[in-house]
Amino acid sequence: MLFLATCIYAGDTRVQTMGGETGLLPEDDSNIGLFPQRVNDWNILRIQDIASDYYDFLLTTGSKGDKWAFYGSVSNEDYLLNIVKSLSETSAIDLGLLVSTASATFTEKTGSTDDSEMTASNSTLGLELTYGTDIGDKEVAVTGFFASGPNAEEAVPENPIVSSPFHYGKIEYKTGGQETSSAKAGDTIFGVGAAIRAPMDFFIFDKMYGDAYLYNWSGTSEKTEAGSTTADDAESEFYARAEMWLFKNKQIIPEGDVIRGARLVYGVGGRFVVSSESSEDKQSSVKNEDTAGEFAVGGPSLRIGLEADVKFAQVRFGVQRDFTLFGSASAKQVYGESEQEVTASGIGQNGNLYINSGLGFTLGNLKIDVMLNKAFWENGPQMIFNDTQGDLTLMTDVTYSFPIK
Repeated sequence: MLFLATCIYAGDTRVQTMGGETGLLPEDDSNIGLFPQRVNDWNILRIQDIASDYYDFLLTTGSKGDKWAFYGSVSNEDYLLNIVKSLSETSAIDLGLLVSTASATFTEKTGSTDDSEMTASNSTLGLELTYGTDIGDKEVAVTGFFASGPNAEEAVPENPIVSSPFHYGKIEYKTGGQETSSAKAGDTIFGVGAAIRAPMDFFIFDKMYGDAYLYNWSGTSEKTEAGSTTADDAESEFYARAEMWLFKNKQIIPEGDVIRGARLVYGVGGRFVVSSESSEDKQSSVKNEDTAGEFAVGGPSLRIGLEADVKFAQVRFGVQRDFTLFGSASAKQVYGESEQEVTASGIGQNGNLYINSGLGFTLGNLKIDVMLNKAFWENGPQMIFNDTQGDLTLMTDVTYSFPIK
């Protein structure tokens, strides 16, 4: 899923400890979130980050070509189930549906006719449909998305496969049965996206992964007091992002007595982002408007993941390196006849480096994956007994595999 899917598919624990890019690890079950047709490859029950209060789940079942998958998260109280259904052995659809309503009334009794009352209501609507299919040796997925409610803008993340539900809200205040003031806000957002993974024999790489998405968001908010409008604001935003990776995923050590094989994945990628936003105070007696825009080119980004299958566990290390090659931004404020404008640009900004590690344990059909705290490598095993340095593991996934029919 490119939008409504939860962070379950931003990458499970194994992905996070091997460079953090699901698209570079075709053999990982988290690829169901990128390409729904991959549901045909697994029959599993997985609970991600099981030790936390906010875990994600994935269940796949059925025979190849007639598979079902259900996934979701308890990290968001309004999130409803996503359902994946295979259409054939090489295609599938993924439907995410979000519908909820809620209301509450608060009353203050004073013993007179001036009782105070506040009512609040919410309704949520979100729908996403993804179709994925294999075309020869290429994997393709396309998505359409719509949602309504306040804070929709904040719910769309940078990662194309991560999102949150949206809400619509209204509050009314009454005294003595007469409305004294009210506030309401409504947002809508729609978007489209696509992803592809295919062979590409270039230099030291043999595959490519790319995705792109865009959305348009608009929102309004209004306040009234004593029957008169005191605030009337309108906002909008356009956002587009695309990225591409060249990578190779290969076995580098054959099976032996101690090391039963090792996998290396490495990739180089880049991205660009374009966005614009505006806000207007429609209640003002003079023109009152803010606009802003941004353009950024990121890369080259580097991902490296290593997984060694030793006798009792899988040992994993991953490296993520990013920086912004070029970025520019502008902002303009207009109030009546007055205008203020700021522009900025730069080269080689926002560099970051992340190094993660983890372990995997296989007990028959049960598999446990953990991400290790970096403090373990920095301070040694004694960190286990030092509460100020956190827990030994940062994430823990548990996966049970069923036979594929």
